[in-house]
Amino acid sequence: DVNTKNQVDQSEEEDIEDEAIVQEVIDAVGKGGYRNIKDILQYLVPDLIQKGILNPHQPTINLRISGDGRNVGRKVKHVMVAVAILDDKSTLHKPNHYHTTILYPGCENYDSLSNVMAPFCHDLRNLKEQGLVINNIKWNFQLYFSSDWKFLATCLGFNGAYNEMKKIKINFQFWQDQGSKAWNYTSLMEDDKLKKWGLKAFSCSGIEKKNHEQVSYFFRKTMKDGGGGKKKSQSLAIVEILQHENRNLFYNHNNIPLSYQNPKKNHIKT
Repeated sequence: DVNTKNQVDQSEEEDIEDEAIVQEVIDAVGKGGYRNIKDILQYLVPDLIQKGILNPHQPTINLRISGDGRNVGRKVKHVMVAVAILDDKSTLHKPNHYHTTILYPGCENYDSLSNVMAPFCHDLRNLKEQGLVINNIKWNFQLYFSSDWKFLATCLGFNGAYNEMKKIKINFQFWQDQGSKAWNYTSLMEDDKLKKWGLKAFSCSGIEKKNHEQVSYFFRKTMKDGGGGKKKSQSLAIVEILQHENRNLFYNHNNIPLSYQNPKKNHIKT
C-alpha cells in the first residue's frame, strides 16, 4: 500500500518531485523486472577480453554489486540493484556501465527486497561457488558490495544477511557498542580491497545518476506522448528500461552504432 507512511522516510528529501512522474511510478507499484547476471556477463566478458581489460589466462572477474533507491515524491521509492565490472576501472563513474539486474517501484524494506533479491542471490552464490563458463573459459568471481551492512541487511534480513555472507564466503563481524544500543560492523570492503581499487571505485554516484535518469526519462516517456497526447504508451516503463539495456548490450557486442547522423539534404539544380 503506497499510502502507508513507511514507504519513504519523511525526513529524506525528494529526489524526483515532478508530480506526473510521481504518479506514474505509484501506478507501477507491484510490478518489477529482473535480468539474469549470467546472461549479462555472456555479452560483457568477450568485449572486455578484446579490450585487454580481462585476461583469459588469469580468469578472475571482480564484480561489484550496488543498490539505490530514489525517493519519487513522498510516497514511493524506485529501487535499482546493478552490477559493474571493477576491472574496468576507467568506466566506473559512468552510469551506462552499471548493468541493472533488479528494478521495481515500491518500498525499500525487507519484505519487498527479499522477494525480488531471491533469484539474484542464488545467481551470486552460484557464480562464487561454481564460476561461469564463457567461450570454453571458466571464470571465477570475487564479489564486492559497495553498499554497507544496512543495504544487505535490508535485502536479506539481519540473520539472512549473516547466513548469505557465509555462503558466498565473505567474512565480517558485528558488535554492539557499550552503553549504546547501536550495532557496529566491519566494512564489507576490507582494507586490502580498498587499497587495490581505491575509494572512487566504490562511489555510488554512477548508479544513483543512472537510476535518476532512467526514472525521469522512461516514466515520462510512457505518459501520454510525454504528457500532452491522447494515447498512452502500452509498454510499462520498467519493461522499456530493461529492453533498452538489453539492446545496448547487443549493439555494443556486435559493434552496431547506437545512433546515426541525420541524412543530409542535397539540392540538385536542373
